[in-house]
Amino acid sequence: MFNATPHLTAVQNHPRWRFWVHLLVSVVVGLYAAQLTTGDSIKGDATQNLKIVHNLYHHHVYALEADATDHEPTNFREPVPVWMTWAWAQAMLPKARPDEFEKWHGGDLARQVKQVNALWSMLGLLCALELAVRVMRRPLIAYGAVAVSVVFFFARQPVVDSLYTEMPAGALMLACALATWRSLEAGPGQRSWMIVTGVCMAAMCLTKSVFAPVCGGWLILLLWAQWRQQRAGQAGESLARAWPWKPLVQAGVIAVLLVFPWTLRNHLAMDTWEVSSGRAGYVMFKRALMDQMSDDEYALGWSVFGSYTYRRLVSGTSLAVKRGDRQLGGRLQRLNPGPSDFQTIDKRSIAQGRPEQSLTFYRKPAALYQRLYRDLEQAGVQRPDLAADRIMKAEALRFFVTHPVLHLKLTPYIFWRGVWTIRPPAWAMQPVGRIGIDLLNLLGMTALVAWFVRSFWRSDVQGLLWSGLPVLMMLNHALLTQGLPRFNLPVIPFMCLALGVTLDRLRPPR
Repeated sequence: MFNATPHLTAVQNHPRWRFWVHLLVSVVVGLYAAQLTTGDSIKGDATQNLKIVHNLYHHHVYALEADATDHEPTNFREPVPVWMTWAWAQAMLPKARPDEFEKWHGGDLARQVKQVNALWSMLGLLCALELAVRVMRRPLIAYGAVAVSVVFFFARQPVVDSLYTEMPAGALMLACALATWRSLEAGPGQRSWMIVTGVCMAAMCLTKSVFAPVCGGWLILLLWAQWRQQRAGQAGESLARAWPWKPLVQAGVIAVLLVFPWTLRNHLAMDTWEVSSGRAGYVMFKRALMDQMSDDEYALGWSVFGSYTYRRLVSGTSLAVKRGDRQLGGRLQRLNPGPSDFQTIDKRSIAQGRPEQSLTFYRKPAALYQRLYRDLEQAGVQRPDLAADRIMKAEALRFFVTHPVLHLKLTPYIFWRGVWTIRPPAWAMQPVGRIGIDLLNLLGMTALVAWFVRSFWRSDVQGLLWSGLPVLMMLNHALLTQGLPRFNLPVIPFMCLALGVTLDRLRPPR
């Protein structure tokens, strides 16, 4: 029989030696993760993080231009992962360090720089282990759930072998959830763990700016659940029922105070109070374009952005993608950012700043940005990069407000795209393995969302502690972005945790 009673009492009885075992396991896995890094070039958005690290290392300025003589301050990328990588480079790189950025971009230096992820892996795994044995009553299930997250996140080569910020984000979310749970254990008279919660929230906001609204919403949910419990006059053995609201507010204040110096620096240097500027408008404008999909694009997109299993199920039907659909004039032309017979035309539109010639949702925003940047620069506007992004952000928000039905129609579609965040590793590329990975994604995401909904409905503070942050992050991505599966990588440990909690609650322990 299914038992959904929260685990309330055993959390107090964790022997001290267990922490040291968890720490040892985390260090071993982190060292193994370090061995997974390679000298392959750092690609995509992660290159921007590397450029800032390179400038900090050689020129002591937080700037984006590589090998430039005049380095203009930037907040294009959030600072915590950059600072951590810079500190790692200072400590670990050899004394003879080349100044040229390309020497850092690939080869042995790139491999050594990427090994900073070993530290994030250690932190995240330690917090996952400590959280799992508190959330679940059966240690075997708890450790099994964490072991799955090791395979697909903490020691997964594509995750570790880059400078994307998903690994730091996942580690900090786990640290924040654990710190808040520990403050719950400590009781209303203890404030130290809630201070750690505030520090973790600040670090999250300075790792991914999306966490600013996410953390605010999470705190509001916890306060609301506490208020509901107190209003209902509930009392008894639950630690949460005796938990005052002041520590939560204090944690929020601490987070704001720690983030403020960075935003003040941005205001003084770039006339913006944002944690990170220059990207939101581009992403949101892309989403506004995707909101305007045709009926054919919407129907076929479930297959384009869906799982291997879904594509097999719809094979041979009107929902299946056919040969030529992704090419020039095809039904999915606008949804194809990859190789195509019109790729040259699309890329030329970016170089020339002609969005009207762009043929995909993905390159039209880039072309528009180039046009705005050049026009603003010629007009003598300071920081045309930031001004162009603000214009695109305003246009996107205007579309969302004036076309709410179209926007909300695409939101579950984007969420669906993010469900399939665990990609099949090399050993699971056969049909059976790929179907198994799809099932793991579906069950894990379903369990996580279900526990969040249940905790919200029942005003369960403890359930919201560990399920609130990842679900709110995914909802933010579904509402405001194009929802790349990579965005949801930090959720993988929480998906595994949710599956473990579900198994743990199937029947009471003997």
